[in-house]
Amino acid sequence: MRAERIADLRGYLAQVAQEELDRVRGPNTAIGCPPLAERTAVKCLQVIFSDQWAHVQFADRDLAILEQEYA
Repeated sequence: MRAERIADLRGYLAQVAQEELDRVRGPNTAIGCPPLAERTAVKCLQVIFSDQWAHVQFADRDLAILEQEYA
């Protein structure tokens, strides 16, 4: 599932124009979304990239620990 979402994101980034990234959007009212506020796609992408960076950092850390334990 993660690979599919990354592929979707890459596809979006390959075709999106800067004007679309900078356009302010209304709040997302779906349950589980962040507090209501207007945001640009750039701001949303920053959150996604930050989350992905943290995911990789934790995965690398955990794999290093497992490698030490089972080496």
